[in-house]
Amino acid sequence: MSTDKKHIDEDKGYCTPSITADLLATLIGLALVYGMIALVGNGSGGDQAKAAPQAMNFDLLKSKARGKLAAFFVYKKPKPVPEFTYVDEAGTDHSLKELRGKVVLLNLWATWCGPCRHEMPWLDALKNKYQDQPFEMLTISIDRGGLKKPRRFFNKINVKHLTLYIDKTGRLAPKLRAFGMPTTLLIGPHGQELGRIAGPAEWASEDAFAFIEAAIASTKTTRNQEEEKRL
Repeated sequence: MSTDKKHIDEDKGYCTPSITADLLATLIGLALVYGMIALVGNGSGGDQAKAAPQAMNFDLLKSKARGKLAAFFVYKKPKPVPEFTYVDEAGTDHSLKELRGKVVLLNLWATWCGPCRHEMPWLDALKNKYQDQPFEMLTISIDRGGLKKPRRFFNKINVKHLTLYIDKTGRLAPKLRAFGMPTTLLIGPHGQELGRIAGPAEWASEDAFAFIEAAIASTKTTRNQEEEKRL
């Protein structure tokens, strides 16, 4: 899919990198109307979703998705995440399996996306605030030209805490059914998607802090329950 032609919708706050951008934007609008559940589906990983522990407190998460984070859609139960890899600046491949046991906020972005650029300092601040917690802020660029442009952008806005990763396959966004940028997924400690938001959010706000802290608290509760079962 070419990124030579871009579509930026400042009112709705997302970007669609495609010559069929208007069609994709329409699909996104329909998805938001009928619920973000339709975006991820059950797929072939349905058995995995049923087998994995579901001790996360979804009611608590939903209650915290408000204010600056009111557009964040929390699912009724976790959804499977397809396997994928992403690459750091040294060319090393990584996967979500490395982050098991942590709450992961996975942000898909691109340098050509205005809303993505706008929220990046907030994501950097969020990573710094919870760097000592079982939490990881994972920002993956979908830029097609490699890491040079994303690195220049990070340097320009003085990013201090985020690690720069990129999708070298060019297929991660459709694989995760992210039809606009930015798209941010909340992934639980067992590697399953708990919810998502299409578009930017003020991640350095008190509303966002309360939301992330609720997710972290649920993770700690899950760990304690698992330890009690082992004992």
